[in-house]
Amino acid sequence: MQRSRRAGWVLIGSTVALGLVLSACGTRPAPGQTASYTVTSRGGPPHGSRAASLALGRKMVRQLRRPPGSRPARPHPVPRYLRQPAEGIGVIHRVDVARYYTAPRSMRAAYAYLRRHVPAGYRRWVTGSAGQGSVTVEEFVVYAPKALPRGVDVADLVVGVVPGRHGGSVLRADGEVGWAPPRSAAEYLRPAAYRAVTITRTSQSSGHRTTRTFRSRDAIARLARILNSLPASDGGPMSCSPAAPSYYLVFRPRARHPRFAVTAFDCVTDRVTVAGRAQPELNDPRNRVEAAAQRLLRRGAR
Repeated sequence: MQRSRRAGWVLIGSTVALGLVLSACGTRPAPGQTASYTVTSRGGPPHGSRAASLALGRKMVRQLRRPPGSRPARPHPVPRYLRQPAEGIGVIHRVDVARYYTAPRSMRAAYAYLRRHVPAGYRRWVTGSAGQGSVTVEEFVVYAPKALPRGVDVADLVVGVVPGRHGGSVLRADGEVGWAPPRSAAEYLRPAAYRAVTITRTSQSSGHRTTRTFRSRDAIARLARILNSLPASDGGPMSCSPAAPSYYLVFRPRARHPRFAVTAFDCVTDRVTVAGRAQPELNDPRNRVEAAAQRLLRRGAR
């Protein structure tokens, strides 16, 4: 199973890091040339890294409250049902730190212990089992940290338990961490570089379009603040409403600045293109860009 980006789980089967706020500016390229951008400022939404996520994954595994008498061991061969994590997080930017243990207790007794003894700072998130016919071949427990470091989108401590030798059991513990990658320099919007924003709302059911152009400096600045505060998407699964309208925002540049466009709809991410080039999608689980565009259209001021 894999955790959904919004909440709950669907069936398949953030790390202290410094962020950078990079404001994009530069010149419009001549035909046949690629766009060039200059970083002009710092600060902004946090992002993670592979190294920091690995360190967090190792720490999570060390925090596991193992059944008494268990000890680290690499089983040979690895039991079939422990060759993969019992559960997995479905994001692109992720790491998995795995450790194996043997325990003198039976699978059922070890599983009962893990259910009762939740590590400090975690909550028991999911429990379950896998079976062949009427025979249970694996039990598992998933713990979720109560708080995540900045730059980490999702983290789970997953423990699978299978029968071992002489009535004992074998455990596999996985510290799984998914982090927010850095944003590109180009997708930081500098309000002063744009003279207007055109917003088009498209109804998915009827195809009807509403388009308005706003030249208010306050409106452009508010949209820029929202866009510049969003972290890059970790590439995880998303739930979208096929009936929800879409919003297409085009920021009209002043001289020597690139065209900046955003597509927002009832989904978890917003799509950004700068000078016609796709940038990393932005994580927007509360649909803040869509809501701001909707408010402007309802107000109707140009």
